[in-house]
This record gives sequence, structure tokens and C-alpha cells, in this order.
Amino acid sequence: MLTAGPNYNPSMPVDKRQHRINLSYCTNVHAAEGYDGFLSMIESFPVQVIERVLSECKIPENVSIGAGLWFPRDVTQKELARTFDYERFRNLVESKKLNVTGLNGFPYANFHAEKVKHDVFRPGWDDRLRPRYTRECALTLAPVMTGEVSSVTTVPGGPREIWNSDRLVMKTIRNLVESVIDLYELWQKTGRMIILAIEPEPMTMLETTGELIDFLRERLIPAATARLSSSKGLFHDSAERIVRRHVGICLDLCHQAVMFEDPEQVLLNLSAAGIRVGRVQVSSALRIPRTQKKHADALRRDISKFRGDRYLHQIVKQDADGAGTVVGDLDDLGDKKLIELASAGELRCHYHVPIYLENIGSVQTTRDYYKRFIKLILEMERSPEFRTLFPDETIPLEIETYTMANLLGESGRDAELRNSIFKEFEFLLDVIKSTEEFVAEENGS
Repeated sequence: MLTAGPNYNPSMPVDKRQHRINLSYCTNVHAAEGYDGFLSMIESFPVQVIERVLSECKIPENVSIGAGLWFPRDVTQKELARTFDYERFRNLVESKKLNVTGLNGFPYANFHAEKVKHDVFRPGWDDRLRPRYTRECALTLAPVMTGEVSSVTTVPGGPREIWNSDRLVMKTIRNLVESVIDLYELWQKTGRMIILAIEPEPMTMLETTGELIDFLRERLIPAATARLSSSKGLFHDSAERIVRRHVGICLDLCHQAVMFEDPEQVLLNLSAAGIRVGRVQVSSALRIPRTQKKHADALRRDISKFRGDRYLHQIVKQDADGAGTVVGDLDDLGDKKLIELASAGELRCHYHVPIYLENIGSVQTTRDYYKRFIKLILEMERSPEFRTLFPDETIPLEIETYTMANLLGESGRDAELRNSIFKEFEFLLDVIKSTEEFVAEENGS
């Protein structure tokens, strides 16, 4: 169980209201081209999957089921230009009673192109296209989001190489500040609060939770506070509170697992720094335990099915101090090098696999890691730390297995994909239920 962090005050009144869980899945697993393709995708997948979940699964009273949307750039551009009937989209959401939980603003262009790899980080925040796209995402999301608080996830700065240029770092900060101000102004006009949820990932400017905390605390929050204070005539403390409401972290649990981050320390460090959680992406990575040479053939065989993919699959080794070091992309590491690394210690691979799987042949997954993370979050419910991380007392959990379609065969892919997403919901609901029962028993309630 989590111990009290530095913000703990025993005289602080404890809020005993039960939290809510907004459980969704991210539609970036589905290809969609253009506005018509986007609407067709919504009807073909999230609407049907969610209807099945609602009818076949036992859902706790404090859990709502929905979808986190991904808008291809051509959709947001056309929407804002009013070149299609926006009412069609809103009517579809309303008629199907679709719970829109948020928007994935990380991929900018075609996320289902033949080759994505490092392009997923581009444009970075050093490029003016990124704040423009983020503004489009927020404006498109605001009218259809469920409730008054949601989030847009985004790339953590951009490629790691940005740190090599002070000029690009400053441009990155300026553009991020601009987006924070945009979200504040949107909130003032509409009453809809959208959090910019920055998502750490290996091979980017901000690979770990710790790097993100330092960046927010030392660079972005001070810069955005100063800009907001001067432009809106606000006192410094008031401006900082506003900034902290509109910027936070997206915890992609595949990414945290790959970088060997300790779940308890992650949550305590975020709380101590006063950083809110905009979204928790429930995702599972590949885990390659230390491998003896006699098992090398099995590893070579089982890892081969994950090669040649369109996406970037960072390989991370564990250092002597327990931290992770990125060693390259899976496709760039031959079998010989991979086996050599695995013989020296555990490896993890950034490959989002179905969250119900414990292993795929000799390759294991980090399923136990995300289950531990969820347990720790639920154990925090009655603590001040919980209210720092989730000030709205809603835990936004989002299943994100965007590589799932790649793991399925061509024949019957749509039906298999719907079924696999349903199984993820079913499995995660069981995890939530059993964890909450365990926590309630521990607390004697």
C-alpha cells in the first residue's frame, strides 16, 4: 500500500466519497481516412463494441464505459473549415449515447500509414503545426465530450534530439505555453476544461515520468504562469493554479513499464510535484526475461512475429540501478544482438499487446505491472495524494492497444478486432472489481 507522501497532512479532512472510473478504449487502433471514413469507423467499432460491453458485462455502479477518439488531421481541418456537416457527427454521438472520454492528439498524420516509426513524434512542439493541431483537437472535442473535464494527449516535446538545440527547446516551450493559454481561453468561453496530457515515451525529449516532472516544474509551468499572469492581469499564484489545472501527464503504462519505472514512486513523485493525471492508458508491453543460450531459438522464433511492423518498438535494458536505458528499435536489432542483450539481463519492448495476455510463447508481457498500478491508484482513494492526482475524483482509464490489428490475420479481422477489444474490456472490468473488493477489505469497509 502507498505510504503518505510529502503532501500528507493528518489534520486534513478526508473525503469519503467514492471515486468514479471512466473506462474507455482508444480508437487509434482503427484506420480511418477522411470525414466519412471517420464516421463509418465510429459506427462500425466503438458503438458496436460498447453496446456489447454494456449488455454482456457486469459493470460496477461507479464505472462508465466510453471511447477515447482519435481524429486524423484531415478530419479536424475539414471540421474547422466547415466543409462537412458537423451536426452529423454530433447527432451520431448523441443518438448512440456514445460517452466520449477524450481525444488522442499524439499522432498527427496517418497513424496507419505503411511506415510510421519515428514520424509519430513529428511534428514536435518545436514546430508551429503542433499547437495548431492541438487547438483543432480541443475545439473539435469540446462540443461532444462527456462531462465538463476531458483531455487531449500529446507528444512529449518531440524527438530526443531537440535537447541538442537551445533554440528548439525554447520554441518547444513557447508553443506549449501557447496551447495552455488556448485551453484556458476555451474553458472561459465554454465551461469545458480540457487538460493537455503530455505522454512520456522512450526516444523522446521526455522519456520518463521524472523527466516530465522536472520539465513541467522548472520550465513549462513557470513560463506559462508568467505569460498568463502578464497577458490576463492575474496574480502569480492564481495564474499558476490555472496552469496546473490545464496541463498534466498521460500515464501510458506500457511506457512506464518499458522504462522500468516503479509504480509507487511514480504516483508519489507526481503528487509531491502537484501534477495532475489527465489520463491513464492501460496498456501492456513485451517483457523478455533474462534468457539462457539454450532458450535462444525459442526467443528468436517468438520475437519474429513482432518484427517488420509499421510502428516504433523501442527496446530497453535494465541497468544495475534498476533504471532503463534505450538500446534501439526492435527492427534495427538483429537476432544475435537481441539474444546477447537478453543473456545479460531483462529487456522490455514498447509493443502494445492485448492487456489480457500474460505471455506470447516465450515472450512475457507486463500485465502484472499495470495491474499493480491500478491497485495502487485505487488504494490512494481516501488520501490527499489522490485528490492532487485526480482533483475531479474521476479516474480516466483508457485501453490503448493500437497494434492489435497488426497481430490479427487478414481474414475476419474486423470481427476478431471487435472481439479482442471486448475481451480487453471484460478482463479490465474483472481487474477493477477484484481490486476494489481487495482494497475495501484492506480498509475494513
